[in-house]
Amino acid sequence: MKKKAHTTDSPSPADGREDSLAAAEAEEAAVRAARDQNVAYLDHSPIQVDEKIYTRFDSHMTAFNVTSRALGRPWPGLATEKGLEIILQGKASRTVDLGSVAKSRALRALQAGTDALNMFAAAYGHGKENTGILSWHPVHVPAPLRRENRPPDETDPATLTRQVKVMARLAGADLVGVGPLNPRWFYSRIQRNYNAPEPPFHMKNIVFRDVPDPAETEEELIIPEAVNRTIVMGISMNRVIMQTSPTTAANGMAELGYSRVVMAVFSLAEFIRAQGYIAIPSINGTGPSVPMAIEAGLGESGRHGLLITPEFGSSQRLCKVHTNMPLHLDKPIDFGAVKFCETCKKCATNCPAKCLPTEDKRQWEPRVESNNGGVLKWYNDTMKCLQFWISNGNTCSVCIASCPFTKGAGWAHKATRFAIKHMPFANPLWLHLDDAFGFGARRDPDTVWDPGIGTYGLDPDMIRRTKN
Repeated sequence: MKKKAHTTDSPSPADGREDSLAAAEAEEAAVRAARDQNVAYLDHSPIQVDEKIYTRFDSHMTAFNVTSRALGRPWPGLATEKGLEIILQGKASRTVDLGSVAKSRALRALQAGTDALNMFAAAYGHGKENTGILSWHPVHVPAPLRRENRPPDETDPATLTRQVKVMARLAGADLVGVGPLNPRWFYSRIQRNYNAPEPPFHMKNIVFRDVPDPAETEEELIIPEAVNRTIVMGISMNRVIMQTSPTTAANGMAELGYSRVVMAVFSLAEFIRAQGYIAIPSINGTGPSVPMAIEAGLGESGRHGLLITPEFGSSQRLCKVHTNMPLHLDKPIDFGAVKFCETCKKCATNCPAKCLPTEDKRQWEPRVESNNGGVLKWYNDTMKCLQFWISNGNTCSVCIASCPFTKGAGWAHKATRFAIKHMPFANPLWLHLDDAFGFGARRDPDTVWDPGIGTYGLDPDMIRRTKN
């Protein structure tokens, strides 16, 4: 493990210009200066895979699909019914009583507002590969700029990498990294009629072929082999309001994250297409985002199975765009999160569903049918997790809220991050202090109405730390 250049050198341009590498080095220096200095950059993926066990996962077996089949009806409808019942009891969740229907209704209204763009996009195909805003082809790119009518004019990887990252920021991304497209993280099949409780299930294989453009047939979604980069974006969520979880207020922040993801992923994909390249946008589709984000240098995977970043801890939503645009790769990072998770266990201790593992070390074997074994990690009982969502009438983010990495930008937290990376033997002490100071304890849902809340609920100090 070495602390070294953040960006992997891509092949030099055909004309041999040195300005490409010089620009890449300047960009990389800016990233290192902005990011926490307690991050080490790796020359290889930190994800360990047992090739004898691992196979690409089938989306038919995700907890969402398995639970809908077990219930005999789509699970979101049942969760919504339970949630409305709880609201009319004056509660923000099954266990958090606000003492007033007016208060509980205001939080449910907040959720309706924050989820609006997400639901609008869903009506136009959001959530389904190659449909609506997630089309694999240009949506509103002018015909003269489409790749079938004009080849790319810009081919310099350093220039394109810089442009992509600026566009991602303009589209709302708080974090952005470029990783290699790794086929093993793609679903082997996707279920088009998501959450369908009974057959027929509309299944399509995701395959990689030597074809010029993305395509779809009755049985397959075809990705060109030339598509070799995955751009992963992180959308942060308000840390303080997330710490009201498992209430409607926290649910609203998660939904706001998804609404922002919609704009980010669609905008970046259209930008890439207008430059003459292929762009395949994806939110939770095509495959799990966490391993792609790890290989794109955004963070590490925690005990709860979510991404932990130096900037926002566990409090972000992810999306990605797969492309053939020649981009410089970012390096995976190590800032001590996995090692800290071995000691911590706060997410498991605080989990109301008791669905997170408590063993110290990571495992190779899955816990439930909706896990995909063969990767060294902690496995979540996703079925229990989703069952709690349904009974609670809200999604749950207690694991995000209680994570010690989900902190503000203060000097004390920065000092702790330094110790976590450089003095891991002291991890039990930092965990004790985290408990002693009450970090991660559930906050009052009324926090959401603080007039000081900024745009999108973002903390300006945290955002300044992410500028690259």
